Amino acid sequence: MEPPIERYEPAAGMRLYRFPVRVFPGLEAMVHLILAPGFTVLVDTGSGFGHSNDDLQSGLELIASGYGEPSRVEDLTHILVSHGHIDHFGGLSHLRKRCTAHIVLHELDLPVVTRYAERLEVTAARLDVFLQRAGVSRVTRLGLLEMYRMTKSLVRGAEVDTVVEGAGGAIGPLRLRHYPGHCPGLMTVQVGDILLTSDLVLPRTSPHQSPEELAPYTGLSHYLASVRRLRRERAPRLALGGHEEAMPDVHARLDDIERLHAQRLSRVVDFLEREHTISEVSFEIFGSVKGYHVLLALEEAGAHIEYLLQRGFVGMVAASALEGTAGGATRYRRSSTRRWEGLRASHEV
Repeated sequence: MEPPIERYEPAAGMRLYRFPVRVFPGLEAMVHLILAPGFTVLVDTGSGFGHSNDDLQSGLELIASGYGEPSRVEDLTHILVSHGHIDHFGGLSHLRKRCTAHIVLHELDLPVVTRYAERLEVTAARLDVFLQRAGVSRVTRLGLLEMYRMTKSLVRGAEVDTVVEGAGGAIGPLRLRHYPGHCPGLMTVQVGDILLTSDLVLPRTSPHQSPEELAPYTGLSHYLASVRRLRRERAPRLALGGHEEAMPDVHARLDDIERLHAQRLSRVVDFLEREHTISEVSFEIFGSVKGYHVLLALEEAGAHIEYLLQRGFVGMVAASALEGTAGGATRYRRSSTRRWEGLRASHEV
């Protein structure tokens, strides 16, 4: 497949190229290449799975042949991983063998990328406990864990050269900003008047949320804080996400995403007029789903319940299941002492 190439000029002397790579069956991710004096920066690498590496190679070659740019793998000076999800960093080990580019990553995603096999087992163990407490049957739970390990085990970790700390940093003229929530170490990239938002904000899909009990600096609390912080920033001329098409009005899209979570939180509170498990809440919100989407729906429901639980809007009816890994399901119910009146709007925070 020859991926379609998008070209932008975000500032004088800078060029930005964008093209899709197939990361998993039915899913594409966008790769970005930034050229500035002294810098050839690749943002994200695809998954390294299936056609992903070939698509990445083809896109870089097309930019070189079609636009006369020094864009081949051996020309890269930096590879920036926007966040530690495998559809964005899985191709890193493939590239590491073929170039001397400096690999850049935020410190909160460093364990995932550099000690991938270890982090996989740590997260799988946490996920096992979460699924038990969510009320998932043993057969379904074991199937989901097997699916999780199988899809994740296809990826290898890689060494990192430059670690971005705290709120962000820079690669030459590129400004990096840290926005946790969807992933612990997610970073956006300001390229002139264009903002690469990674998976912080997408034009059609609401980025996936999982509870912070599975990984620090994830969870809906961190994500909404990041959404609101970006909303306060000056709007870029154009925003480009890690998937899907360009966003000419990223502030409007941020408002849409916040409204979606406000509506979802209200649905959860209403449903918890009677006690329910996370599994039951997941079915109420997302209906019947199949395959890996079962796990995604459970995590999303868990993230919303966690947000409400942290603020006292819901409580645990059977809290004893939290004391060990062998207990039954935890059930939740709407608080009788704190009334939910909706998610406060961004400008009120």
